[in-house]
Order: sequence, then structure tokens, then C-alpha cells
Amino acid sequence: MASKRTHQPENVAVNAVVLQTELQSIGRWEQGTSVKPQFFVLLVGMLANPIANAAQPGIPRPSSPMLAHACAGCHGPFGHSRGATPSIHGKPEAEFIRLMREFKSGQRPASVMNRIAPGYTDEDFKALAEFYKDR
Repeated sequence: MASKRTHQPENVAVNAVVLQTELQSIGRWEQGTSVKPQFFVLLVGMLANPIANAAQPGIPRPSSPMLAHACAGCHGPFGHSRGATPSIHGKPEAEFIRLMREFKSGQRPASVMNRIAPGYTDEDFKALAEFYKDR
């Protein structure tokens, strides 16, 4: 029998803050720079796991600001990226949703998003698109 995961969606923001604090404490985080590559995989794993668990039936969906916390690790606060990752603020809703669906289906090649997008529902894509359109 498979064990039931107990991750809660509200832990996403806490995980992101803890990671940033840890990186600052060991000198691997500088304000205004992106996360160092060796911590990128750790960040994605910490943020994507609770979101993927939330897609299971019977577990309430997180709010759009909570979903957006997971995006901030790579796409920056409110979708304003400072690195090589594309900014997602101000992206038209239809385009945002289309891109996310393409990542989810594997139709659009990606190094990370094709692994993260399957944890989201169409409802999540719409909520995120609405959240980022005016940021």
C-alpha cells in the first residue's frame, strides 16, 4: 500500500523563504541575482512537490498568490525575472494558458517547465494567468 503524502500547499512559501535564508547564510545568494545552478534543482523540488500533491483529489487547491510563490523562485517576484528565465508578468491570459498547456503535454520543449506543469490543472493555469496579467 502506497504511503499517503502529508505535504500542505501553504508550505510552498515557507520552503522558498527558508531556502533563500539558507542561501544567504552561506553566501550563495546575492540580492538581485538568480539562484545558483547547484541550488536550482533543490528549489524546483521543494516548490513543485507540494503543488503536485495538491492536484490529488480531496486536497483543496491553493490560492493563486500561493501558486505564484512557486513561480517566483525562477520567474522572480510577481513574474519579473532578473535572469535568463523569461518574465511572466503582463503576459496575456490566453498566451499564458496556451504555453502552460504546451509544457504540460510535452508539446513545448523545456528543461524544467515540462516537469513542473503536469502538477497543475487548467484551473490553476487560469488562476495564474489572471494573477500575472496585471503585475
